[in-house]
Amino acid sequence: MFSKIVVLSFLILPSAWSSLEMADRNHGRGTIGFTGHRKTLIELISSGYYYSSIPWMKEYIVKNDRALDGDIEDAFDILLDHTGVRIFESLPVEVLKRSRSGSIRYILAKRLFKQGQSEHALNELRGISPDHSSYPFVTHLRGSIYSSLKNHKEAETQFRDCINASERRKTRVQSLVLKRQLEMNRDYCLAGVGRAEFASGDYKKAELSYLDISKDSSVWPEILFEEAWTSYYLKNYNRSLGKLVSYKAPVFDFIFKPEVEVLKALTFMKMCLYEDAKKTVD
Repeated sequence: MFSKIVVLSFLILPSAWSSLEMADRNHGRGTIGFTGHRKTLIELISSGYYYSSIPWMKEYIVKNDRALDGDIEDAFDILLDHTGVRIFESLPVEVLKRSRSGSIRYILAKRLFKQGQSEHALNELRGISPDHSSYPFVTHLRGSIYSSLKNHKEAETQFRDCINASERRKTRVQSLVLKRQLEMNRDYCLAGVGRAEFASGDYKKAELSYLDISKDSSVWPEILFEEAWTSYYLKNYNRSLGKLVSYKAPVFDFIFKPEVEVLKALTFMKMCLYEDAKKTVD
């Protein structure tokens, strides 16, 4: 099965064959052993064949029963900068637990959090250095975990750290894909600050924090609804309705939130516009 995946990967990038054949000749001599597999993997990633390297990296992580060495970890970080981590989240938890790599710890923490093991996820994240390339995403995940645990003060601290870490890292990377990922990560953490303040009952601060998200951001459309709830709790009902009306614009056709109608009806009720509230309910 693995060989079929590799062949399909290289059909997409025919020029990768020459790199593979050279690596095989130099490191594997026809049958690539574990050491040759490692060297081939590093060579493919350093040559820019990121997606072709994915099945090789997955197999290497599964077969390797020790922590990743420095060269492989560096190559893995470069690979993740271009492919993201989601494709590696399918690896078994017991395999991920074998490695002390910062990137793999982050992937493992995401898996544990999704399984409801929040404290174990936090323990994995504590082992990742602030200097690691994944740190902006680590702080985002920490903020999300603390939010789920209703520790809103610590969640806000982590989201603010995420904003700063994302901005710092963005100035040091060349990849446009990674820059966009970091910008989105920053914007979700800006939203996280607003959500933490809202959950703490500090609606005025939450309203100001949401305004920090640029209208050019892909995060902004979903934040409109949260801003509307914030205005509702501040008893600024006209502003709340104004935010909700924005969802009628054609550009927002891809968004469907039944709760928008619920909030609209509640707002009409607060304004004593009972007929409008009834129409909304109907």
